[in-house]
Amino acid sequence: MMTMATLVVESRDAFVFVACCSYLDHVGAGSEYAVLALRPRDPDVCLFWLARGQGSVTFEGHDIRYRIETSADPVATDSKPEKYRELILEGPKDVLMNVVSLALKRHRERVTAPRGLCGHAGVMRYTWDDGSQCWDGGKLIPKRPLSTLFLPDGLAHNLVDDVRDFVRPETRDRYAELHVTPVRVYMLHGHSGSGKTSCIHCVASDMGYNLAVFNFQPHSTDDDLRAALRSLPPRSFLCLEDVDCAFDHRSTKGHHINFASILAALDGMYSAEPLMVFLTTNCMDALDVALKRRIDYSVSFGPASRTQCKRMFGAFYPASKAFDIVWDTVKHHTFSTSVFQKYLVRSLPRQDPIGSLDAFVDLVSLVTCTYGSKGSTLYA
Repeated sequence: MMTMATLVVESRDAFVFVACCSYLDHVGAGSEYAVLALRPRDPDVCLFWLARGQGSVTFEGHDIRYRIETSADPVATDSKPEKYRELILEGPKDVLMNVVSLALKRHRERVTAPRGLCGHAGVMRYTWDDGSQCWDGGKLIPKRPLSTLFLPDGLAHNLVDDVRDFVRPETRDRYAELHVTPVRVYMLHGHSGSGKTSCIHCVASDMGYNLAVFNFQPHSTDDDLRAALRSLPPRSFLCLEDVDCAFDHRSTKGHHINFASILAALDGMYSAEPLMVFLTTNCMDALDVALKRRIDYSVSFGPASRTQCKRMFGAFYPASKAFDIVWDTVKHHTFSTSVFQKYLVRSLPRQDPIGSLDAFVDLVSLVTCTYGSKGSTLYA
């Protein structure tokens, strides 16, 4: 005789909630009482809708009754009051546990299945999905060697050396002996287009790591950040890009994540594994000193130098001797490496970098540079 039980799954446990609703939809496909998933975590609509508000499905030869109930009043959370919902399941206890177990297994496989360039060596780029409370299936992007960055000599290699030293078993053992949380926070700062994101991609490629990008969305909350850290994909760098756009010192901008939660995340309070965080910003002055204190390794990305431009020019036009002519024109402007690369790409169809110099001037005029005063000479 099986023991009958009632199992309640709250929408505040969003990953489990979505997994169970999706699985019931899968089990009951084609039946009168299928579960229809809407947009999770949308405060203006029901998270999920069940036909007639309740129903049943057959699982392993047993009937499972289900219904969804919604709280009448908002419930306080870490960030804002919001309504929550309960998925209530009734049936044999062991069967209910199997439903949840298989639901979680199916949901994890579904959201972590690689997409994109399957079968090719590359870097998996995950992004956090607030609705499903999980890292999405990701996109496999080709690996990029450090030699393609065209950064100042030693910058990228020194960064890779620091990452490699941090992941050494001896370093981890030393952290454990000292009872220090194994967290390493890297800050890449400089003007937009100076190569910060590309540098992270190259470091991940060189180290054989993946990228887990957490974007600050309007509906992002402290719960989302904690869940993301606790379920970080293995061998992944956590990337928080453009943090100056997410916080003005300690004030949040366009989301519901408290500044204190960010500090706690950088202290390793939410992550179970040793953590490497890559932060990027266009403006260090906009960051609070408490966040700056968490930085272990900082890299400054400046405007394009003559040396960088010469290396880029040689890669695009190895047979051309016209670099000095090009430099005599561009050196009076302040620009990033991405602007110079864009000019070189525009010149490719005609293989005429000299004749395309007007395109470079047009590109510079479209970009508001913040490196020094207008017309300043770049450093070689």
